[in-house]
Amino acid sequence: MASVDPGRIALTGATIGATPVAYVLGAQPGLRLRGGVGLSAVESPGLIDLASKRRFKPHDLLLIADDREMLNVDNIANHAEARASRSSRRRSLDTGSNCCPTAACASS
Repeated sequence: MASVDPGRIALTGATIGATPVAYVLGAQPGLRLRGGVGLSAVESPGLIDLASKRRFKPHDLLLIADDREMLNVDNIANHAEARASRSSRRRSLDTGSNCCPTAACASS
């Protein structure tokens, strides 16, 4: 069986599927995944619980939302122990040097 390089795996999810992307990148550092994108992420009690235990530290995570969904993204970012790079439509969470492979979401 061939092995898979986890550094080449990225996750993506929309609405309820974006929350597990944030969870995996924030609470499962042993998986060593490259990063992920969450479209219209939904804040969850599980993320809040991890944050209260200081165990939610996402890396290379880009959350994209419209104006109606930004409160969820803001809350997820506020729970994260990470540097947040903000714009009016996007917030990327990054504990490394780059939040994703594109310059458009490079961290501050």
